Amino acid sequence: MLSSVFARDHGRPVHVHLLSDGIAPRDLRRMERLAQKAGGALSVYDLRSTLAAFGPAESSALPHVTRAAVARLFFDRFLERDSGKILYLDSDIVCIAPLHDLWLTDLGDAIVGAVPNGPSEKSVEHKQLLGLPAEHPYANSGVLLIDIARWRAAEIGNRARDFIRRQAEPLPLPDQDALNVVLGPRLLALSPCWNFQPDSFPRTQERPIALIHFAGAVKPWFAFYRRAFAAEFREAKRQSPWRWTPPVIPWARIFRRWCRSLGKRRRRPAPTAAPTASTLD
Repeated sequence: MLSSVFARDHGRPVHVHLLSDGIAPRDLRRMERLAQKAGGALSVYDLRSTLAAFGPAESSALPHVTRAAVARLFFDRFLERDSGKILYLDSDIVCIAPLHDLWLTDLGDAIVGAVPNGPSEKSVEHKQLLGLPAEHPYANSGVLLIDIARWRAAEIGNRARDFIRRQAEPLPLPDQDALNVVLGPRLLALSPCWNFQPDSFPRTQERPIALIHFAGAVKPWFAFYRRAFAAEFREAKRQSPWRWTPPVIPWARIFRRWCRSLGKRRRRPAPTAAPTASTLD
């Protein structure tokens, strides 16, 4: 993600604030060189001690969502008090167009600008579960344009964490669900081009796609990935310091699929013998 952002916004100073749940020293050195080469800056915040204090309630019910996702709720603890705006990006995003127009977006009275998920029956049911009106936009938290002063004044991070802890069962996407509830009307809906999820939106948009978000359990760095925008990810990887890193083989996912397939075979009824005709001589 970092290399694609630096490549598209080349010439503009970019200061990256990296929230880390543990990064290999070799990868950290690569990131530092990447930022330096692009004329940007990199600040790394080790959140392992903070995340270690999170209990089961803050964990996602989905196996592919790690505890680091909740860290975005507390980014303001590490930034200077006079910071104006910040653009949060998930790590499974590839940038294919400059982000300057997104950065210049007028938030009005909103605290956060984000892209609502595409409409579906599942999203309506999920909003009902969260107590949100059916007409309320449910935003994806992979891309967030945030007014930091308003975020702090409204104590969004603490209120979101309190909401998560009040739930009887773990939420599928605890940080995302909590942000949608806590922000309410102070959430500005952005164009899907700023958080384009291939499985949720049609490719035809009112403006060119800028950020591709590979949300979900299947990631483009997996071996044999052949879904939409695989070529864009491979091109971004070729331009990055990780171009020679081999694809990840998702053994856990393969094992789960094999178990489900085996379970279906066991539940399948055994074939019955066809009736045979008998004759008497």
